[in-house]
Amino acid sequence: MTKKKTGSGKRTASQSTVQKRIIITYSTLAFTVIAVIILVVLFYEGEQKDLAGTGYEKDIARRLGLDFEKEGELIFTDKNGDTLVSIDIEIADDDAERRIGMMFREDMEEEQGMFFIFPAEEIRSFWMRNTYLPLDMIFINRDNDIVTIRKNTVPLTENSYFSTGPAIYVIEVNAGFADRHGVRVGDRISWQRL
Repeated sequence: MTKKKTGSGKRTASQSTVQKRIIITYSTLAFTVIAVIILVVLFYEGEQKDLAGTGYEKDIARRLGLDFEKEGELIFTDKNGDTLVSIDIEIADDDAERRIGMMFREDMEEEQGMFFIFPAEEIRSFWMRNTYLPLDMIFINRDNDIVTIRKNTVPLTENSYFSTGPAIYVIEVNAGFADRHGVRVGDRISWQRL
């Protein structure tokens, strides 16, 4: 009687082909995952260099660090030209700085404010998203006249606070500032950058 070999110790051609395909599939998958990781890292590093090159990253870090940076001085005067109060200002004069504004700040001195400069005079609208401090928003036209004061804005809301007339400048100061210093619609400002 002859015994048949079961072939348990040998691979058939079809088994070998299947195993080769599995190895190739896993190798391709591993290569793809590694390539994606490398591309993500390179993209992220490139983005960081781009941001650092424009100063945007530094500005974000400074603002998120909650440090006030004096970049100018501003004087409020009444209709007769008499000084009401003067403040130090941090200037937001590009899109990135205007978007951030007073977000994440937890305090501001009485004689400090954020001074927004826009490229054109038009009706302006501000909100309080990610803004922890209640503020007075003072809207000013191109002639340096105060056209609107929105007092005691509500922190951490998306309520819109509009100017009642075209404005090219907006000053954000602590809530109650306008009342404490007698600043009214029709008063004026003068300012200088340091």
